[in-house]
Amino acid sequence: MRSRLSGYILSRSMSRTDRVSLIERIEKARGSRVISVFLGDRPGAETRIAPDLIPRMARYLREIGKVHSIDIFLYSTGGEIMSGYRVVSLVREYCKKFSVLVPFRCQSTATLLALGADEIVMSPEGQLSPVDPSINGPYNPLIPGISSFQPGQPLPVLPVSVEEVVSYVKLAKEVGGLKEEAGLASAFERLTADVRPLALGQVYRAREQIRMLSRKLLESHMKESEAKRIEKMVATLTEELYSHDYLISRQEAKLIGLPVIEPASELEQAMVQLFETYAADLSLWDQFNPLFELQKSGAQNSRMTVERAYIETTASGEAFITERTVSVQPDGTLGDVIHNEGWKPL
Repeated sequence: MRSRLSGYILSRSMSRTDRVSLIERIEKARGSRVISVFLGDRPGAETRIAPDLIPRMARYLREIGKVHSIDIFLYSTGGEIMSGYRVVSLVREYCKKFSVLVPFRCQSTATLLALGADEIVMSPEGQLSPVDPSINGPYNPLIPGISSFQPGQPLPVLPVSVEEVVSYVKLAKEVGGLKEEAGLASAFERLTADVRPLALGQVYRAREQIRMLSRKLLESHMKESEAKRIEKMVATLTEELYSHDYLISRQEAKLIGLPVIEPASELEQAMVQLFETYAADLSLWDQFNPLFELQKSGAQNSRMTVERAYIETTASGEAFITERTVSVQPDGTLGDVIHNEGWKPL
């Protein structure tokens, strides 16, 4: 399968054979079966963990059958929380030992998913993140400066970070010195002027949910006697790192108490090579700009196919593909029409 723009290859030919060879090397080194979930974050062509991942994972797990060990080779910057949680419970139906292999980015919901693993195998470049969610919904504040939007399109709202709301209340108490009920009520009233009360209700529910899910995932492979340790890990990952952008190295992940192991040389080499192959096949480091790609082709009207993510095993695989036509309109503006978007067999 190739990505073309009027004969121009957007990324080099997809090397399924090369990737399968590397997955086989990982399986041999690990004594496991591997499902590779590589959700690209190429600027302009990002993909995320979403509900459509679940039926695909189910199909690959049925193909593998019940085995002792299953590894997910995972690259993702996050996505829908319950989808990440559901992946873990689904994989657990098919194996006794579940591990996540982290070659580089495994952040937000991907980190949540990794909390359910017996082992988290991290390369030196591997990075996790806090799992504090943001809320996006119709009750969120509108983006400033936007006075109109297209009917039927999602509302142009600002995400509301759960921990930012909590931090505001802490700021009022600890820095502002507000301790009396009247002062705190005034601070909360000011908050509701910017964020609607129903959105704040969603913030509270999301905060409690992410703590519950993190706890459940850790409890799935830790002992009852480790309850205090689990609570400390939950607190660290959901509220004590202060920023959703905070990056957790494998050494810090060990200090937090996560079951992180460092791969042996052969395994690390195979993990890094597989990551680099995916990065090249998805042009991961190049921003996707339809106008720029059109200019490179030298055409006025071109149909392009862009691969954005992969899920695969040694037996089969799929790519998430967007097919679009880009053209220069008579008035000089850019026309960009998406014809088809979804998963296709490799």
